[in-house]
Order: sequence, then structure tokens, then C-alpha cells
Amino acid sequence: MAVGAIGLIVKQGFSIKVYVVNMVLNGFCCNGFAVKAEVFLGEMERNYVYPDRVSFNTLIKGFCRERKLNDAMNVKERMERANIVPDLITYNILMGAYFVEGQVDEIMRLLEEMGMKGLELDSQGVFDKMLGKGISPNTVTYSCLMRGLCQKGNLKEVKQLFNDMIRNGIRPDVVTFTGMIGGLCQLGKTEKAVELFNFMLEKGEDPNNTTYNVLIGGLCKAGLLDDAFKILEMMVEKGKKPDLVTYNTVLNGLCDLGKVDVAMKLFDSMLSNKKFVEPDSRTICT
Repeated sequence: MAVGAIGLIVKQGFSIKVYVVNMVLNGFCCNGFAVKAEVFLGEMERNYVYPDRVSFNTLIKGFCRERKLNDAMNVKERMERANIVPDLITYNILMGAYFVEGQVDEIMRLLEEMGMKGLELDSQGVFDKMLGKGISPNTVTYSCLMRGLCQKGNLKEVKQLFNDMIRNGIRPDVVTFTGMIGGLCQLGKTEKAVELFNFMLEKGEDPNNTTYNVLIGGLCKAGLLDDAFKILEMMVEKGKKPDLVTYNTVLNGLCDLGKVDVAMKLFDSMLSNKKFVEPDSRTICT
């Protein structure tokens, strides 16, 4: 009846506000008719009534209630194409639905996406929900959660999760350590990051280029260039070849501190036959 009334209003040439459309969408979705809600939304768009974030979140929630997660994700993509950024409500709805289905990989992917968009991660809450649903965390799960906690500065929780991980017989790998080192560097806690790096070496875990680059970047940002060069030397000694990210990171740190002469020497060595690495626009601009 409401849909018919809205259709009549539109035919008479009157405009409809989006909040009215949202009320109808919610009515459809609460009664298990998410598909009809999507059709209705399409009709409204054709009549120049454009959805807002509430419209999309309502539709996503409707599909999640009906356990149609592919449809829910399609709505999220449609939302992004409309240049409406998913918010915490969007992600909470989707992660809640994936918890019900026990799809850990999708939960982790959404957490990663949230982190990249700068949305606040409730990593501990996610972990507790997983345990409550009987989902066994693995190395990837722990790594993502601990990195999120590091970025928020919740180091006590990180230590607790790390100990839980060991207790549960799950060995931290290079991804686990690199994520935590990166989180500590972002907080400016480079001393803790170096301690964790050394602990990683003691445990026999081999750092990769990303690990070295993250730590070198953190040390350069903190103005600890001597320490950064020590890590760079260690990187070479361990048989790892510094890449473009490594050089750009150190060059940027040197130039920020006004040590352009040292930067030029490093740039020359970068172009030597033995170490040749192709510079990019960022290298030259720096």
C-alpha cells in the first residue's frame, strides 16, 4: 500500500524525500523481502530519488538477515560505486553475518579493509565473538587482530593475545611479527619495535624485505638514522637485497634531516652496477 502511494505521488510530479524511501526499504527488509526492497530502490533511482548511506545499510542488513551474503556484498559494491563510503555500521552488519556463517577469511578481509580506510577496529571484540561462535583462531587471525591492537596502542592486549597464541600451539610467523613491528612504529615506539625484531630473530623467524622496510621506515621517521643504517647493513648481510621501497625510505629520512650529501652518496650506490635499482618519480622528487 505504501509503495502504491509513493508511486502515485511520483506520477503526479511531486518529489519524494529519501527518508521516506528508507522507511519503505526497512519495511520490506524487516519482513524478509530484501529482493523486493532492492527492486523498489532501483525504481526510486530511476525517478531521481537517490539512496543515501542509510538506504544501502538497510538493504545490506536485509540481505544479511536472509543469509544472502553475496547479495549483501553486491550492495556494498554498489554503494561504493555511488561514492558513498561504507561506515562502521556497514562493516558491523557484514561481519556479524559472516560470524554466523563461520567464514573467518571474509571477516579478516573486512577487518583489513577497515584498517586501510582508517576505520576504528574493535579487534578484541572480534576475537571474543569468534571464540563465542566456536571458531578456532589461526595465525592469520591472530596476526590481523594484533596488528589492529598495535595500531590503537593497546599493547597489553597484544601481549595477552601473543601469549594466548603460543599457549594454543600456534607459532607466530613473519606476517605476525611484521604487522606488530609496523603497528609499534606507527605509534612511535621504535625501541619496542627493535626489541620485537630481535625477539623474532632469537625465535629463528627470518624477516623478509617488508619486515626490514617497515622497521627502517620507523627508525628513519624517528630520526634514528644510525639505527636505520644498522638494520640496512643487517639486511644485506642476511642476503636480502634492498629494493626501491628500502632506498626511498632511507633517502627520504636523510633529506628530512638535511643530510643531502649522504643521500646523494646512497643514491649513487643505488645506481651502481652491483646494487642497481631503478629509481622512480618519488626517488627523484625526494
